Amino acid sequence: MELPRLKKDVSLSEHVYQVVYEQIVKGNLKPGEKIAEAWLAESMGISRAPVREALKRLAEDRLVVLVPRSSCHVADPSPEEIAEIYEIRKRLEVMALEYAFDNLDRKRIEAMAREFERCQRMPPPQFAKKEVKLDSEFHNLLAERSGCRNLQDMLGKLRARVQKFRLQEADHHERARGALQ
Repeated sequence: MELPRLKKDVSLSEHVYQVVYEQIVKGNLKPGEKIAEAWLAESMGISRAPVREALKRLAEDRLVVLVPRSSCHVADPSPEEIAEIYEIRKRLEVMALEYAFDNLDRKRIEAMAREFERCQRMPPPQFAKKEVKLDSEFHNLLAERSGCRNLQDMLGKLRARVQKFRLQEADHHERARGALQ
């Protein structure tokens, strides 16, 4: 896997964090997959210290698991943990909706509703990918319009932890259609 080179406007550890975060959320790094600190540092042309720092942050976000003096691998939450995350997320998103209600752009919501309706008529492969994308946009909009930064951060971290599973479930078209309903 080819990793991007450092952008000038962020710290080394932030850049590594963003790159690995994105690879995990997009499903390019699979649950249980080992992440080699030395390989990351070498492929990005940096020392191991910022990689270590970024992996520590990812572990705090529970996206990776660090085994001291041994290894790092992508977190692989149990079905019970995933169910728990969805339940917490559901309750936080109700709160986001309450905060956001008066700040929502009704025309944008109506446009999104039309997109969801068009999505329903798509054939299974396109439907599933489009549904995940629209769902993410909708939930991001609610969090953003809530105006509550701490709530946005919490929801963002929870969404990141389940996003890779949403993409896997998108292959199961009936589940995706149920989620859209």
